[in-house]
Amino acid sequence: MILVGECSIRRKKSDCGIGSSELFLLPLAVSAISGIDYSTGEACDMSEDTLDLLMSIHEGDWMGKEIKPFYISVLGLGLVLATVSG
Repeated sequence: MILVGECSIRRKKSDCGIGSSELFLLPLAVSAISGIDYSTGEACDMSEDTLDLLMSIHEGDWMGKEIKPFYISVLGLGLVLATVSG
């Protein structure tokens, strides 16, 4: 609720669809977790096949050549929005 003088304006959440935070949460979480797992796996001498799989997930290779640029753009936009919004 936002108070303006004696009036109050309530922000209404949309009843349908997902919000922008939910839209960016999954790709950012997948990228972060797979990146951390890759770094940890390198330090713990994980097999090359597993490391390749983690890097493929991290970079979005599993989405195909057509969708990967959009995935990368969503990640970048999500990071910018997270930085700006705090």
